[in-house]
Amino acid sequence: MRIVMMLSGRRLGGSSLAMLNLSIGLRGHGLDVTAVTTKSTVRSNPALRRAKGRGVIIEAVDDADSAPLARLMTSVRLMSLIKSEDSIYHVHSPREAFVYAVPTLSSGCRTVATFEGDALYEVSLHQNAPADRVINVVGERVMSRSDAITACSEWLAKRLRSRIGREITGIPNPIDVERFSRIEEWNGQRKVVLSLARLDVVKGVDVLLRAATILKGRRELEFWVAGEGPLRGKLQSMIDRHDLRGRFKLLGHVDTVEDLISESYMLVLPSLYEPFGMPAAEGGAGSRPVVVSDTGGLREIVEDGVNGLLARPGDPRDLAEKIEYLLVEEGIAREMGRRGRALSRRFAPEVVAERFIEVYELALRG
Repeated sequence: MRIVMMLSGRRLGGSSLAMLNLSIGLRGHGLDVTAVTTKSTVRSNPALRRAKGRGVIIEAVDDADSAPLARLMTSVRLMSLIKSEDSIYHVHSPREAFVYAVPTLSSGCRTVATFEGDALYEVSLHQNAPADRVINVVGERVMSRSDAITACSEWLAKRLRSRIGREITGIPNPIDVERFSRIEEWNGQRKVVLSLARLDVVKGVDVLLRAATILKGRRELEFWVAGEGPLRGKLQSMIDRHDLRGRFKLLGHVDTVEDLISESYMLVLPSLYEPFGMPAAEGGAGSRPVVVSDTGGLREIVEDGVNGLLARPGDPRDLAEKIEYLLVEEGIAREMGRRGRALSRRFAPEVVAERFIEVYELALRG
């Protein structure tokens, strides 16, 4: 059995990183895994190099001067890889399914689709161009024709079943537990609240910023946000207006998030909508307590009062109260971090890969 996946974009997003983590787990079970991407993507993403070091085959095609030509080149390479009877193409986004629909459907290969979010809902939130909605609608239909379908959480699987009309298996995204398990417990020095989030309305970073203004009197407290997105300008203006410059830092894109976690006291994900929430699992693996919104797949990562706390989505005061509680109760915060590390083993690549192997075998049986 050979698993083929497509990874595109100058910077790999959360769903692509989840696929790479899965590829590491599949290699641990002896499966052949090939990831098709471009040479520029390999150069700008250390995660691809880590996967290659674990035995994943990285097929990097030459970069093209135009997007259509790049898609044509990767489509040709994809078709050559999925034509064998024991190959499975694992698609993980409606946009990818739309772009590579022709080689996938014409090859007759077995396909497994993983939904990493509700793309139609996300398009409505962002008021995207009509073309984006068409791409996501068509892409979702292509994915719904796959031989087997999974979603990155039970919450998302339940949400999509009625619309798609197919059985969907909820399997959590894997995280590279080994990478984060090297992080030591909090060193008792800086009180850094870390958020790993795209600067986007659904990630609730503005809610975290409003919580920071409520906690402004706690001079020992710092807020770091790693991520880029369309709200950067608005957030920076809010930071300046509330005199939080130097205490609420927008760090931009960071590849080595484990270094940030090692310097943090806790992680916070204030998302308004979250199909899974890999940073919450990564924070737990790094032995940090996690405060997350009580929404979506985050409930499947954080057990309230066990490895973190749940806060009301969109409520900066409730979020501030949860953050302050863990600031004061350092012993409880440390214990939550330890429990988070133990619980994170369920997201280890080899553990998650076992469940996907069952799905692949089902797809091959037709």
